Amino acid sequence: MKNKRLLIPLLFAFALAGQAQAAAFQNGDFEFGNLESGSFTTLTAGSNALTGWSIIGSVDWIHQYWSPSSGSRSLDLNGSGYGGVQQFFDTVAGQTYQVSFDLAGNPDVATLKTMAVGVGNYAGVFQFDTTGRDRSNMGWQTHQISFIAQGDTTVLTFASLTDDGNVVWGPALDNVKVTAVPEPEGYAMLGLGFAMVGLLARRRGQGR
Repeated sequence: MKNKRLLIPLLFAFALAGQAQAAAFQNGDFEFGNLESGSFTTLTAGSNALTGWSIIGSVDWIHQYWSPSSGSRSLDLNGSGYGGVQQFFDTVAGQTYQVSFDLAGNPDVATLKTMAVGVGNYAGVFQFDTTGRDRSNMGWQTHQISFIAQGDTTVLTFASLTDDGNVVWGPALDNVKVTAVPEPEGYAMLGLGFAMVGLLARRRGQGR
């Protein structure tokens, strides 16, 4: 799995193949699962140790090795080689959703870390420069993307594209969130609701 050109096509082919049992999006800060002792645990494809997530290639589940963005755990998307994670979750076809996540990089080798993100009708690439960073000063950066659900199940995929010869020091990922974006009609109804509350409050004040 050290060849990124092979990893990424296989990654998205796996994401699109067959049906997976989905549920509400869960464990975006990687806090839950079968935790082993030590500062990190290397997980490989087929592992179900990380609640809600499937492993592609190899990743490191970080426990105490560096400062996380949220909670006490995070991921290095390069374990013993290039890797990634993905999760199937419930969606409503045609609904717009927002995904936010925090990105940093393994600071042990100062290089530009690159990560691919795929979800719904969205695919993109993000980078993080670990120059000047260390395990206590990771420099986490928050990113946001939007996608339109294509069906009642959607798969969210994060994959390392870091190709600098240092295959065990990859992008760091934490604090993943998925939220539905209200439709314009929803905003209008919400505004009407606030207006009604204000009107009732004024009437009550005038009646005193």
